[in-house]
Amino acid sequence: MSTVTETELQSRPRVQIVSFGFKYGVPPKAQWVFDVRFMRNPYWEPALRHLTGLNEQVSDFVLSDEQAQRFVPSLLELLAQPLRIRYTKTAEAPLIAVGCTGGKHRSVAVVQALALGLEQQGFEVYTDHVDLGRE
Repeated sequence: MSTVTETELQSRPRVQIVSFGFKYGVPPKAQWVFDVRFMRNPYWEPALRHLTGLNEQVSDFVLSDEQAQRFVPSLLELLAQPLRIRYTKTAEAPLIAVGCTGGKHRSVAVVQALALGLEQQGFEVYTDHVDLGRE
């Protein structure tokens, strides 16, 4: 098992990814905004409506959709290079915002998937789900 040195930790590119609901507005400091309302909506599934994208059942529902299976890897590929080039040597962590209708299901699941994918590529990722507690 290899350990990560303090220098390596400090040189990892940082990124912040937030989920939000379009009905509440786009986070004003977002540098990139992605809309995932084209994906299947768990809100319309009675067993999933009360859950969030942090729940495995909702995440599985969202991410098992063919559209999500194409979109998430494509978005990871799209983001990785500019994030490495622009933000590796700066203290700035860019803000990537992913939105769905209410910010509770699809955007949350996609943010979690993106965070995992970027972490696996060596990024230091911070997540926030800004509208998760809203009704």
